[in-house]
Amino acid sequence: MSASERDRRAVRRIAAGVAAGAFVAVLLMFVTTDLGSRSGRSSTGPARLGEPLFGFDGWIYVSEVSAVVVFIVAMTIGLVQSYRQGRATIGLLMVLGATSLYWLDPLANWAPYAVYDPRLMHWPVNWPWANLSTNIEPLFGAFGYVGLYLVPAMISIAVFQRMILPRCSPTSVIRKHPLASLALVTAVITVVYDAFLEIGQIRAHVYQYSQVPPFGSIFAGTENQFPLLWESGLTAVPLVCASLLWWRDDTGKAGVERLAMRLRPGRPTGSAGLFALIFTILSLGYIVYLIPLTIIHRAGWASELSQPWRYCESRVYDPNGRWAAAGERDTLAGFWPGPYIDPSTTQTTPVVSGCRP
Repeated sequence: MSASERDRRAVRRIAAGVAAGAFVAVLLMFVTTDLGSRSGRSSTGPARLGEPLFGFDGWIYVSEVSAVVVFIVAMTIGLVQSYRQGRATIGLLMVLGATSLYWLDPLANWAPYAVYDPRLMHWPVNWPWANLSTNIEPLFGAFGYVGLYLVPAMISIAVFQRMILPRCSPTSVIRKHPLASLALVTAVITVVYDAFLEIGQIRAHVYQYSQVPPFGSIFAGTENQFPLLWESGLTAVPLVCASLLWWRDDTGKAGVERLAMRLRPGRPTGSAGLFALIFTILSLGYIVYLIPLTIIHRAGWASELSQPWRYCESRVYDPNGRWAAAGERDTLAGFWPGPYIDPSTTQTTPVVSGCRP
């Protein structure tokens, strides 16, 4: 490569970095903690009852900072490796692909009734895209997908390559079917990882599931209820996709590279093509994860209420009318509400309030 070509590439990279930075800076100008009339209460402030995990009330800030730190570390490693190799590495493309899943995050909050602490930095609640979410669409989710989707994938690949494969004979089933074996390892690790992470976040009062289906959920009917089967189990689908795309076989090629060669035999695929493939497959896996949750939501099967409601400055998310039937007045139907439940078939015992009068 000539010196002039290297200079042109450096200029393009600098220009792309400046453009990306400017785009992020413009977006951050809109970040707010205001709830507006859509989801904010006018009569009750953040005077909450009950203590979060270890009695520490700053977990929301820990979540925001840790998500940004993990994202910056992952991006830095990916950029440094890409610079040394003179091309975008699969690791960097996976970081970008996982982060891009944020476009589906409002639906991922809507489908399982996930409501967040309104003190989190979030996008304006009247934005059509952010309005798809329950009470708010938190900003830290934009950075948190790296920790949620790449860390367990990295752990799964490391465990499979360093602890499982070396102990298997060349004729073993695992050696003969490495992709299926890696998928199974990823699924098991994902369930444990996601359950540990989410239960911790719920007990830290970062968010809660306002309604869950009785079947497949733990701590149902309490403020710490968690749809273990539906959240941790289904999250394994996009995580398996991530592991299979990232894992390198004996030839040194990653799964996404092998797939690209099959789709375009004899024709090289650049970084943009590999990223498009990663983005498409991860998004499809994410949509598969959302489908059962959407069915549960639309069928009205999430009948257990999370009592008490924690977020006193936010209206109670109540798309099915279950909270209203149980005595809650200041409710929020949100995006695509219903089906509304006949009050005679719902909980009639007054809900427990988690707010000081």
